[in-house]
This record gives sequence, structure tokens and C-alpha cells, in this order.
Amino acid sequence: MSRSALRDLPAIKEDLQEGELEKRLKTCLKILIDFEDEGFPEPLPTLASSLLRPFYYQHRSKTIRMLTLCLIAEVFRISFPNPPYSNQEQQMVLPMFVSSLQVLEEPGASSYVYGCTLLETLSTVSVFSLDGCADTLSDLFKLFFTIVRPDHSTKVRQCMIQVMSSVVQEVSCVSQELLDLILINILEPAKSEMTSSYALAVDFIRAASTHLEPYIQLFFNNTLVTGKSSESEVADRIYDLILELYGIDPSLLLSVLSQLEYKLKSTDSDERLQVTQLLAKMFALKDSKLAFENKTLWFCFLGRFSDVSSDVRAECVKHSKYYLAYHPDLSGDVSAKLHERFHDPEEIVRLETVHAVCEAAAESLEAVPKLLMDDVQERMRDKKLAVRKETMTNLARIYRQVTSRSGVRVAEIEKVDWIASKIFHCYYQSSLPDKICVERCTLSCLVPATLEVKERMSRLINMYSSLDEYATRAFSEMLKSQFQTASALKSFITYQEEDVEENRDMFERLKKTLSC
Repeated sequence: MSRSALRDLPAIKEDLQEGELEKRLKTCLKILIDFEDEGFPEPLPTLASSLLRPFYYQHRSKTIRMLTLCLIAEVFRISFPNPPYSNQEQQMVLPMFVSSLQVLEEPGASSYVYGCTLLETLSTVSVFSLDGCADTLSDLFKLFFTIVRPDHSTKVRQCMIQVMSSVVQEVSCVSQELLDLILINILEPAKSEMTSSYALAVDFIRAASTHLEPYIQLFFNNTLVTGKSSESEVADRIYDLILELYGIDPSLLLSVLSQLEYKLKSTDSDERLQVTQLLAKMFALKDSKLAFENKTLWFCFLGRFSDVSSDVRAECVKHSKYYLAYHPDLSGDVSAKLHERFHDPEEIVRLETVHAVCEAAAESLEAVPKLLMDDVQERMRDKKLAVRKETMTNLARIYRQVTSRSGVRVAEIEKVDWIASKIFHCYYQSSLPDKICVERCTLSCLVPATLEVKERMSRLINMYSSLDEYATRAFSEMLKSQFQTASALKSFITYQEEDVEENRDMFERLKKTLSC
């Protein structure tokens, strides 16, 4: 629209009827929105000064208040970078902009369309870069993260991001309070409970990463190196924050990784454990390239598999399943370390090692080297019962998972045939808990008791045909022992029921069960 069109701006007066005033404000807004010429047109100052009268922006009609602020925003856009307002007047207007954007919280409200108009205009011009309005900026960011909704359009979300991006780009310094308002939304519980706020924070960080990077790096430097944490609300969750930011934009952490390597060699075992937990997750991310981009850090992390602290060693092992399943290029390095940990002096580390390798095998048998599967079966002869039971149970689950698949190929079944034999070998252990564990694995996984009779028989025949000589003998011993126990209990019940008439129903049920 040309400058001449501005001559048609209707006059706005305080003595107009409410309906007529609203009509004229809408006409003014339409004309200003369509105006695209450069420079400051002459008719605008009169309108601009009128709009700052309390009568309009404090009017009892919400529509008139919203129209007034939309017009003021258009004045800023057209007159940028020299608005016809003093610094004091601008500082008065900015909080009104923020409070008016609250209408975006209710997409179905009648004034929502004016909120969208105001937001779109503010996204095209930097009006929040004025010095001395730090509180207003904090209120603006807090508002956006509070009111964003799943049903907001992509355009509304993009405008929010553009407004926040222009703020961090234009202000002289991003305060720690403002940075905290952004970062707290990518941490739990906001990540799970306020998914829209989390998504907005992620998109904004990616869009403004170049401008946020120096402030984020300064924050990490102060917290990790100098220990200055009193100014930040998220300083006590520094490692969670690093993990989330790495998933969003790894380039934000380029200067932080060297500090993590230093922390990984700390003499404080608790600090080493925290950093180990962090790096284990970062290396394990499905699309992570960290091990290849920073080999020094990767080899330093591998050294923690042999850490003096068993908690650190266990933490390293715990995430190894992801390296085996998702990062085959790292399998060689990790397998060598896991092979050592199968013989760790601490029971908890051996347990975690068995669990990690078996979980990786459950994901994909091809992902786990034969060396590690051999190590797993050796743990069925571990000196600790807990390790033996964990090993038997996990291997039995792998067997059930493979043999239960519909259309499973013979080649796949052959890869787990040995499991049944190795489990039955444990029946020769002298301790009763080992024998009980073998029986439970048989009923729950090898030949699941929950299956239909026909399917159970098919599974039993297939399993039995795969057993070696010692396993066949153990299986027979197990069946013989179960039969003898059932017979003894049946005889006992028969003897007792002669004298216990009141419990006859219970005995009848037991007899029926034992007869099966």
C-alpha cells in the first residue's frame, strides 16, 4: 500500500461510541498492515501519539485494548529503527505487549486472532532490545514457554521462536536468569510433563545456537571449572543439561568436552561416576558420532572399565548393550573390555556384564561376538548364586524370544540350540536353588507352561532333540525328581484326608493337580 493510502486513516477520538471506535481501529490496523513503503509517513505521528493515551490501552473492552497494541506494534514496524516514542514510552509499552500475548493461551477465544496479529508483527521487528528491560524479557520468555500448546499452528510457534531469537541476537548480554528459563524446559520434569514447552525450547535453541553458544559455554565453564553455581537454578543438574544439549546440538558443547575429560580423571570417585554416567549415555545415543569425533575422550572413557571403583566399572558396563546393538564400529573396543569384566572380582559388575550382553543379544544375536556369548555361558558356573541365576534366566529368555517368533528360520534356532543344554548342565550343581532355577527356566521359557498342549509338545520335542548327552541325563533326572515329589505329596494327602474331613475339598483339588 502506498503513502497516499495513509491519508485515509480514520480519526480516533475518545468521545466515539465503543462500536464506532472499534470499527475505526480495525480500519487503521488493516491500512497499517498493508503498508510496505520505506520511511516514516507523515500521518503516522498523530496516530502514534494518540494510541499511547490510557483511554485506549486501558479500555474496558478487551478487543479495543488488543487493537490498540496491534496498532502500536505496527507503528514500531513501519518506523523501524526510529520509532516515534521515547525510551520511557517504549519501556512502558513492552510489558503491555507481553501481557497481551497471554490471549494466545486460548486458541478458541475471540481475541486470539488479535494475539496472533500482534505476535506476527513483533516477530518482524526487534522491539525488545531496549536496555533496562531485563524483567520484561524474562516475563516474555516465561510466558511463551507457559502458554505454548499442541494445538498452536506452526506459524504461531515460528513467530514465538523468531521473537526470542531476535532478543538474544540484539540484547547486549543474555542474563543467567534468561538462560535458565530456556534450559530448564529441556530437563525433567518439563521434558515429560510439558512436551510443548520442551519442543519449543529445542527448536529455539537450534534456531539461535550461534547466539546462545557463548553464554552456554560461559555457564559451563563457571560451573565445571570455577564452581560458580549460586546464580543458576540448573547448575546442580549440569550433567543432565550437557546430555540434553548434546542431543539437540552437539556444536554447543565443543569447549565442554575437554573439561569432561579432565573430570573423568578426577580423584573423587563420585565425580568420576557422574561423568562416566554422562559420557556412557552420550556415546550410547543411537546417532552419536562422539567416539569418532573425539577419540581421546573415547579412549579415556574406555579406561573407566578398569576403574578402581566398582560403581564406575558397573556404570560403564551397564550401557555397553547400546554400543553392541547400535555402534558395531565400537564393538571391538567394547568387547575386549567386557571380556575382562566377566571375571571382575565384584559380583555386581559381573551381574551387570551378563545383563548387558544378554540384552544386546536379545536385540540382535549377530551384534554380539561369539567370545562374549562364550563368556556368558561360563557365568553359569560362577561362584555366586545370584550371577548363576541371572545368567540362566537371561539365556532362557533369549531362547524363548527366538523360538517363539512366527516364521523363525532354522538357522536362527540353531544359534540358540546350545542354550537349553547349558542350562540343564546346571542341574548337576549341588545346591537346591540352582535346581529350582533350572526348573523355572524350563517351565517359563524352554517349554512355556502357558502354551497350548499341542504347541508345548512341539517345543518339548524340538528342545529335547537339541540336548547333548549330559543335558539329556539332567532332564531325565529333573522329570524323575518332579515325579517322585508329586507322588510323595499325593501319598501324604491320601493319608491325611482320612482324618481331616473338613479339608476334603482342598485335598481333592491337590490330588487332581498332582494327577496332571
